[in-house]
Amino acid sequence: MTMPCFSKPNSQRTTYPRTGVLFPDIFPSGRHYVMRSDVKETDTMYQLDIDLPGFQKENIKAYVENGYLIVEAAKNKESGEDSKHCTKKYMHKERYEGTYRRTFYVGSNIHQEDIKATYRHGVLHLHIPKKPIEEKTDVIAIS
Repeated sequence: MTMPCFSKPNSQRTTYPRTGVLFPDIFPSGRHYVMRSDVKETDTMYQLDIDLPGFQKENIKAYVENGYLIVEAAKNKESGEDSKHCTKKYMHKERYEGTYRRTFYVGSNIHQEDIKATYRHGVLHLHIPKKPIEEKTDVIAIS
């Protein structure tokens, strides 16, 4: 049986010594495309949708610090009895285990309690209200 090839002509291929099978490198190396986001604007708010497929709600944090909305999500290594009794050696690994972080500037007049968040079907939805910018004009006393 011949493995199908999804690679472009002259692409780099990796031969795995144990199997002798050619696996095309079909995924871009380097950057992970996680936490892609969309920002929508209405008359009263901004809606920020962030893709977080495969994350548990308990491992996602969103908070405001110094005018920035910070979203962090963590994926931990698999644990269980199988990993204790069986030593597994990866031949190829693309799935990342660790912490992801994105920051979005929301301004100093937005506070953490103003933002509403829900997580459904691998997408984090954040609703950020629009607030007028507080303009403070201090008058300098002239002597």
